[in-house]
Amino acid sequence: MSGEKPRTMLATKALVKEFVEMEPVPYDRPLSERRLQVYRHVLSRGEFRPVTWASVHCHETNCVYRVNGKHTATMLSTMNPIPEFYVTVERYVCDSLQDAANLYNTFDSKMATRTTNDINWAFAATIPELKDVPKRLINHTVAAASYKKWGDKGKDVPAAERAEELMDVYPFALWLHGVLGAGSGGANVTSKHLFKQPVVNAMMATYDRLPQKSKEFWEAVKTESDPDRDSPTRTLARYLIRASLAGGSGTHSRGSGKKLVDPREVYVKCLHAWNAWRRGERTSLNYHANAPIPDVVR
Repeated sequence: MSGEKPRTMLATKALVKEFVEMEPVPYDRPLSERRLQVYRHVLSRGEFRPVTWASVHCHETNCVYRVNGKHTATMLSTMNPIPEFYVTVERYVCDSLQDAANLYNTFDSKMATRTTNDINWAFAATIPELKDVPKRLINHTVAAASYKKWGDKGKDVPAAERAEELMDVYPFALWLHGVLGAGSGGANVTSKHLFKQPVVNAMMATYDRLPQKSKEFWEAVKTESDPDRDSPTRTLARYLIRASLAGGSGTHSRGSGKKLVDPREVYVKCLHAWNAWRRGERTSLNYHANAPIPDVVR
C-alpha cells in the first residue's frame, strides 16, 4: 500500500463531484438518507471538523475506488453554493481488491467529531422526543441497540452506523428514562445498580417482549420493593449491587466488597431473573459460561 501525502483543503464543486461519482469500493454500505439528515443538522450547527475523503487506485482492476467520504460528499453535492467545508484528501495505491477492502475497513464514520458520544448526541439532536433524555441514557440506548443487532461484534461497526439505530429504537430511550427516573443523568442512588451496560441490554430485551411488564419488573429491581426477599427481582438486585464489571476474572475487587464479573454473566442473570419472574418462580441465577444465552419469555 502506498499513496500521496494527505492534503487538507476547502471542498470545491469539482472535488465533491469527483467523490460523489467515484466507483465505491466493493461491499461499501449503501447511502443512508437518515444519516444525511443528521449530517445536515451537524453542519447547520457548525460542529463539523475537517473530514477525511479517501480513494485508492487498485492495480488488479485498474480502477479508482472511493473508500471514505460518501455521505459528506453527497451532502455537499446538494448545496449551492457549497459552504466553507474543509476536507483532508487521502489518495492511495494498492495491488489487489483485498488490499482495497482492508483499507476501507480502517475507516470509521466518525463525522469528524471528537468522540463516539458526540456522534450519538448528534443523532439524538434530530429526534425532538429525546430533548429531555439525559445523554448518558442516549449512550446506553445506542449501545443496547448495537448489542441487540450485532452482539459482541457491534464494537467493530462504525460509530455512525451504530448511532443510526437510535432512529428506530428511541422509544426505548424514553421508556428507560421513565424507569430510571429524573435523576438518571447522574449518579442516581436508587438506580445506581442498573447503570451497567449489560443490564440495559437486558432491559431492552425484556422491553421488546412486554414493555409494561418490563417496566414493572425493572422498577421492582430498582427499589427492591417486593415483600418476598427471595423474589427474582430482589435476588437480582442483590447480585447487581455486588457486581462490578470486569474481564470475567470472578475475583473480588480489593477493598470494595464487589465481585468482578463478565458482562455476559450480568446479561444472562438478568434474563434468568426476568424469566423466573414471568413464570412465578424463584431463581438462584445460576450461570454457566458455555451455556447458550436463554430466550426471553413473554
